[in-house]
Amino acid sequence: QGVYEEELFVADRAILHPNPVVSEATLFFGAMVERVTIRIYTVQGVLVQSFDYLVEGRETQLDLNGLSSGIYILKYSTTNSKGTFKVIKK
Repeated sequence: QGVYEEELFVADRAILHPNPVVSEATLFFGAMVERVTIRIYTVQGVLVQSFDYLVEGRETQLDLNGLSSGIYILKYSTTNSKGTFKVIKK
């Protein structure tokens, strides 16, 4: 007797949600990550925010309250992966 639960998630790249973002977003990596560097740019290429996070697990929360409404480019890099997202801030 008992309940067996298993979480299986397969992704070849990270997932950012929700997008559009109101205040906070979650960056889910799909694999265990220890550290992530995040840079957020305007569409004109101007760096507006930069973060270095220690991650305990597969995801990290991003506080985007400091951004004005608009479209941004988020670039992330970990030891094993890197990628880019177009972020819409409401």
